Amino acid sequence: MSIIWQPLGLPEKSVTFLIILLLIGFPLYIYVLWKTRIRFAKTKTENEETIETNIKTEINFKTKYFTAFGIIGLFSILSVFFIVNNNFLQKLKLPNLVESDKIAVLNFDNNTGDQSLDLIGKMTADWLIHGITENRAGEVITSEVVNSYSHLLGAQASQNKKTTILSQFLKPNKVISGEFFLRDSTLVLQCSIKNSTGSETQFAFTPIECDVEDSLICIENLRQEVVGFLINKLENPYTLEETPPNFKAYEKFQDAKNYYDNPERYLALLNESIAIDSNYFEPKVLRVQHYYNEGEYRISDSLNKRISSNKLLSKRHQHLLNFCNALIAGKNDKVVRNFKYEYDISPKHLESNSTGMTLFLQFLNQPEKIEEIYDVIPMQEWIIENCVHCGYRYYVMGLAYNELNDYQNTIDLLVPVIDVMVNESINRDLIRTLITAYINSNQIEKLENLVTKLELTEDLTTMNDLNLFIGGEFLKTNKQATATTYFNNVIASEDDFQVNIAEAYYYNSDYDNAKKIYESLYKASPNSINTITKLAICYSKNGDSKKGETIIKKLDNLRTEYEYGKIDYGYAQYYAALDDNENAMSFLLKSIAKGNIYTPTTFQNDVHFNIIKELPEFNNILTFWH
Repeated sequence: MSIIWQPLGLPEKSVTFLIILLLIGFPLYIYVLWKTRIRFAKTKTENEETIETNIKTEINFKTKYFTAFGIIGLFSILSVFFIVNNNFLQKLKLPNLVESDKIAVLNFDNNTGDQSLDLIGKMTADWLIHGITENRAGEVITSEVVNSYSHLLGAQASQNKKTTILSQFLKPNKVISGEFFLRDSTLVLQCSIKNSTGSETQFAFTPIECDVEDSLICIENLRQEVVGFLINKLENPYTLEETPPNFKAYEKFQDAKNYYDNPERYLALLNESIAIDSNYFEPKVLRVQHYYNEGEYRISDSLNKRISSNKLLSKRHQHLLNFCNALIAGKNDKVVRNFKYEYDISPKHLESNSTGMTLFLQFLNQPEKIEEIYDVIPMQEWIIENCVHCGYRYYVMGLAYNELNDYQNTIDLLVPVIDVMVNESINRDLIRTLITAYINSNQIEKLENLVTKLELTEDLTTMNDLNLFIGGEFLKTNKQATATTYFNNVIASEDDFQVNIAEAYYYNSDYDNAKKIYESLYKASPNSINTITKLAICYSKNGDSKKGETIIKKLDNLRTEYEYGKIDYGYAQYYAALDDNENAMSFLLKSIAKGNIYTPTTFQNDVHFNIIKELPEFNNILTFWH
């Protein structure tokens, strides 16, 4: 039968049925044989033997016969059980895979009625597989793999059978499938992503249309959308996008994030990403924030209003735009409140976490909350050399420790990473934060060793800028004599950068020499708030209060919709320098209310307010947004 079943046109299972019948029939045949022939033979000789002998013979025969019969019967029953189990219950022992991040990509169904277009379905699947594997968006299970399993199961690869194979054996995390049909001469390509059982649609893509003669255009556009969706989810599981971005736009956006510390290149790549996919939300929001960070507040406001005009935004999008609105409006409490919605969704997202730390420290002045946010992301998991946001996190954490007077923690945090960070701007911030900790913990020898080391690599202007900072930090601790040493180093350097020289004279209380340089700087930059404020102070300190008042009022000409209390802050510095504490406190309160922020050199960290920061009323300024 195993040889002739196919020529006779019998099903392959017929061999199995025959073996079962033989196994069941064999013990039955032995039983029937006893009931007939052997029993008959025994009856025939009964008259020739005594009754006693017959009984003994019959008992002996039955014992041996039924023992053999039982063994054969048991063997037959076990054989039948295993055959039935393997062929009708388990069918085929295929390997069961645990659910993974694998992605099954099935050939697209042809609903056109034209079999000559079947190739489009396979080509679409192949093109998607190529895009997924090329961009490492996941490990792919192809239609060929599914069909191989179907063949092993001895069944046609129907849709129901494919679903069974995927859900019970292959267990992918996602299944990409679709169909295509014709609308006149237009090819319509539909695609969706489902779970392995097909019971849940995870995402349905917008149908893609093109001329049937240009089907590759449809296939390529779909590939861009699918790969963009998968990569976006892989890189950022908390993605902002309601619909997947074009993959080329996504690539440009990822490149932009790598140039975050290069503003011109960063902006150019954001613009390119938006130009490719005008619906791509995240680069548009980051462009708004970029212009804000660069001080281009009017452009930032205009772009934000353009995005906000879309009435179909998701709740998450609305919170982010409200965050930008609050930034531009200078409402620090609303800034943090709206961003917290985003942070709660993705607290381990590096950029979000870094931004959250900055907002709580510099917008609300709550340094006690920073460590909790920082600890959400263990830094030992990161290669920090070129990680810009890693550097920001170290920087903000160090600032927070300094605000809490926990200087040793700042030192322990920053010393191991300062020589590791490649980004020069971040490294300078880290060094300054470490210097503050050294000075306030009276570790002067370590400070001097650090400065000596920096002198070997930094240029004159950079070192003068650092000496000004160190002198200012000593002033804040009321160590005027030590501060003067550092200011004198700047004055003696003959630096061509006159701002540093002016600042050194100013903080050395040499207002006459400082005034001469500030007058020159004012003529060159009449809109500099810092220059106007310090020139006015120099005039007043030199006895010309009238001219000082005239100069300081020049600040009012610089008031704009987007100056965030900087004008009032200049007034506060002016009145504090003249020991007019009441006016100084009043203008400081106005400044913070208009959206100014707390930095390492403003408010409690500004030497102009060394005296008034000890007053109880100053706490109202520090807690204004609490």
